[in-house]
Amino acid sequence: MVSGIGQLNWVAIRLCVVLGQVARTLWFTALFGTPWARAYGVATREEHARAIPPWTYGVGVVCTLLVTVGIASLRNILGVVGLAA
Repeated sequence: MVSGIGQLNWVAIRLCVVLGQVARTLWFTALFGTPWARAYGVATREEHARAIPPWTYGVGVVCTLLVTVGIASLRNILGVVGLAA
């Protein structure tokens, strides 16, 4: 019932991490960049981008990877093979 980490679909996991980064980038720039920057305490998106340390982007990637691997592992443990009930 429980399968190892080698049984995960790593292509799908990589794709989900990339798509997660794309969604995060769109969310914090194009869609809500200016309101987010104001809430952060600066006037523009550009000032906000300069104020954020570069390592925070890596933290986002690691968090997305951990969540994706966790969901994929849970899917394997529960034996889910599709969306149908």
